This record gives sequence, C-alpha cells and structure tokens, in this order.
Amino acid sequence: MPKQRPHSRLEDRFLKIKPIPLSRSCYRMVSPKYDVLNTNGSLLYPGRYSNREFRVLYTADSQEACSRELARKTTIKTKLIYKIAELNVKLKKVIDLTNEQNLKMLDIQKDDLVSNSWILTQHIASLAYQEGCEALLVPSVTGKGNNIILFPENFTKDSTLKKTREETV
Repeated sequence: MPKQRPHSRLEDRFLKIKPIPLSRSCYRMVSPKYDVLNTNGSLLYPGRYSNREFRVLYTADSQEACSRELARKTTIKTKLIYKIAELNVKLKKVIDLTNEQNLKMLDIQKDDLVSNSWILTQHIASLAYQEGCEALLVPSVTGKGNNIILFPENFTKDSTLKKTREETV
C-alpha cells in the first residue's frame, strides 16, 4: 500500500476554505492568431497560477484590468492588435482569495499573491486544481480589479463558459 503524503499546513488550511459560486462576465485578451478559449499556452509557459501541469485560462473581471494585465507583460511600445472577448462564466466551486477572511485562514496577505515570486501562487493553484475547484478569484497584480483563474478540466456538467462578444482592438 502506498504511503500517503501528509498535508502541509497550507494544504490543511486550504481545505477549510468554503468554495463559492460565481456567475459573471469576465474578459480575455489574446493575439488575433489564437482562440480566446485556448489553454495550450498554460501547458507551455509557466505563469503566476500555472506550473504547466494542468490547463489554466487567465481572465480578468473588467476590460480595464484585462488591458492592464497585458500591458504589464508587453515590453513593445508600438500599438499591437489583440482580440478581446467577453466571456460569461457560471461556476459552483470557486476559491475567493479577494476575501480577507480566506487570506487570514491561509495565513497569507494580498501582497503574497501579487509578489514577483510565483512559488506560493502556483502551489495554491495546484491545491485548488487537485481539490476539483473550477476557478480562483484573485487580486490583479496591476491593482485594478481581479483575475478569475479558470481550471476548465475541473468544470462539471453544470459549469458554463460562453464567449458572448469578441472584437479586435
């Protein structure tokens, strides 16, 4: 019989957070050559909430937050063309890390989620994914709005993710 790995203190605390339902619009910007719902990039490149072990779809709760996230990552100062899509999500199992009580329960602060180190955030995303969570609601590094980090592989038959609008900007 395989030996079970003991939970770390963070894992134990994480399991005490009660997931919430989430039903709202969110936004995603990508190069025109990509489908806005494509998650392949998360398997190729690590990110704040992606360690390349599972599919992640990064979205923002507003167009402004989405644009600022992209601008933060882009070093080219010429005007580039992107597609922005409005997506409608309806989920039942979301971990809200914008909630101060949940941060206290994890014994972390908002600054830990927006720091330059991705070790903690990738670990939290792994825990959420392993526990079957459909998404994380987290503060945007830009300080404007929040990000909704989707785990499409954990969606249930009741989960929805629909593109409601797409335009080139």
